[in-house]
Amino acid sequence: MVPVLLSWNGKSIRTKMLLDTGATTTFLMPWMARRLGMTVEEKEQIAKGAGGSLKVRPSVVDIELLKSGHYGKPPPVVRCPVLIPNGEDSLPFAVLGRKPFFQNFEIVIRERDGEFVFRTVH
Repeated sequence: MVPVLLSWNGKSIRTKMLLDTGATTTFLMPWMARRLGMTVEEKEQIAKGAGGSLKVRPSVVDIELLKSGHYGKPPPVVRCPVLIPNGEDSLPFAVLGRKPFFQNFEIVIRERDGEFVFRTVH
């Protein structure tokens, strides 16, 4: 889990997201989208993954890594496309996927120590 700041339209939430190196897409919990006042598309899509499929609606949010685990230049704020599941209990937590967030960092996974290190590349 990595600490992040989610922001949209002047509102923000400090939370932790599951860093999922196998996920292409980022998923937020429905309550997060509501609290931030995010604009969410009306048209549903189906997102498929290792755990099956989910009905979701796309949106966009700004994501910033909080200082814990980050080295180098200040972390950038990354505008990320996200998917919001329709069901409140569809996912147990928010998921930080690879695109486009990972493109801003070199990421070192120290499995033995249970930590992730992010180094800004831009």
